Amino acid sequence: MQSLIIPLIKSKSADFTVIAVSTAASKLFECIVAEEYHSTSPEDMYQFGFKSDHSTGLCTSILKRTVNYYTERGSHAFLCFIDLSKAFDMVNYWKLFNMLLDDGISPAMVHLLAYRYSHQ
Repeated sequence: MQSLIIPLIKSKSADFTVIAVSTAASKLFECIVAEEYHSTSPEDMYQFGFKSDHSTGLCTSILKRTVNYYTERGSHAFLCFIDLSKAFDMVNYWKLFNMLLDDGISPAMVHLLAYRYSHQ
């Protein structure tokens, strides 16, 4: 089964974003992988997206509460935002797959993921 690819034009240039609408089989595969492999890394507590019971809405709420905490006490709040929208296209997947192997993920699963990503 193939995923449906829908290009969205963002500007008049050749710069565009592609959205993949996953098939039911892809969703099932992702659920199985997510159930079998989950991270125990302490850094994950700072992640909001792609995490059960978390969302960017939660992140926004925490940000607003933090800014309010400091401004209500007469202090300044300085924020820095980074747009990483193009970073996804620059990920070295082969390095990522090697890191999965280093983390103890089974070679069969890494091979399956590598095949899946290289044939999208």
